[in-house]
Amino acid sequence: LEAHNPVALNGISPVVIRPDLLDRSISVALPVITHRRTEREVQEALNRAAPRIMGALLDLLCETLTLLPTVQIPPESLPRMADFARLGEAMARVLKYPQGHFLRLYTEHRRTSITRTIEGSPVAAALVDFAQCG
Repeated sequence: LEAHNPVALNGISPVVIRPDLLDRSISVALPVITHRRTEREVQEALNRAAPRIMGALLDLLCETLTLLPTVQIPPESLPRMADFARLGEAMARVLKYPQGHFLRLYTEHRRTSITRTIEGSPVAAALVDFAQCG
């Protein structure tokens, strides 16, 4: 049995700052909540939508796994999480995005995460300012 164990972390400032972990992480920036609901309202809405959500996710997964064997990414373009990149690329194609779309977004996401980490560190930000002045 082979199992993977994802870990969810949350915080206001960047939580993951080590480059090796950052390269294997997916950051999700959520919008500010402007319309608040009670736990009961959220649960009722989830209960109503859950069957459609689950059905759509299973359909997407089936189509993605069917297409996955045909997805090829050149070795020089493979990121550290190569299997994840191939799965994401297959899923993007099922969703009718052009070839390479997911890989471009994933690469940009990794760059943005690094930038956010540098901006969240006073020492790193000071070093960047120093280097730009020279």
